[in-house]
Amino acid sequence: MQKIADYLTEIVRSEIEPLITGLGLKLVEVKVSKSRGATKIQIVIYQPERGVSLKDCENVSRHLYPQLELISELGDFTLEVSSPGLGRELHDQREFVIFKGQLLKVLLEGESEWVCGRIEEVQAENLFLKTRGEMISLPLRKIKRAKLANIEGEE
Repeated sequence: MQKIADYLTEIVRSEIEPLITGLGLKLVEVKVSKSRGATKIQIVIYQPERGVSLKDCENVSRHLYPQLELISELGDFTLEVSSPGLGRELHDQREFVIFKGQLLKVLLEGESEWVCGRIEEVQAENLFLKTRGEMISLPLRKIKRAKLANIEGEE
């Protein structure tokens, strides 16, 4: 069942990403799950300059729904569109790039304390954070967990 969900997720992603980009937003995440013949599609969107409003979610939903109805493999589906929310866990390099400029808490493998800072740059193997006025480099492969944060005085 997971292979079907992964397959559907990729189909949905390829169909909707250009539409979301055209609306001036970034596609953060797509999740497709099937249960008892029904399909649930969860979309997370982001707009770096101003965040995401309820109106943005409604607008994206209104634009995506007709496009998704054309994908016969989805069958009956429900669509949820939301913003990333504070405290969202970031999972891969693509997400670090999307949230460049935002505050982040990072827990490295083998460490017990979080490193906090603002995402300044993301390269192939490293994440660069500005923390307390200095730039630090963290190897992406050593990041155990990373979450968006709102920590005043931590950068």
